[in-house]
Amino acid sequence: MSLATLSPQMLSAIAGQREKLIVIQVQADHAPQPEWITPPARSVPGKPPVRCPYTGLSRSTLLDLIVESIGTEHEVVIKHRRKAGADKGVILIHYPSLNAYLHSLPAWKEAKVLETTEQDN
Repeated sequence: MSLATLSPQMLSAIAGQREKLIVIQVQADHAPQPEWITPPARSVPGKPPVRCPYTGLSRSTLLDLIVESIGTEHEVVIKHRRKAGADKGVILIHYPSLNAYLHSLPAWKEAKVLETTEQDN
């Protein structure tokens, strides 16, 4: 029997205080991933930035990553939808392509080494 098939009550009986961590991990592993997401709302001055619930990134960081992905192998797919006559519209981000781009980025240590090597030349 895997942990995914156990109920939270069974996990509680088995794991004692650790059930919270186990249940969170099981839920995160089986959470449905959306096809499209929208960037988080714009930040309000004096308040912490609103974060994307799927990536944990702020609106500006998310949009910067999308711009950086243009022309790469893992370009993030975006759509802009605006009603006729409207001044503003909605930005739709294809989540699987965003996820693929994020996974294609070098790890922090690799990025630091590459950055140092480029400065040395």
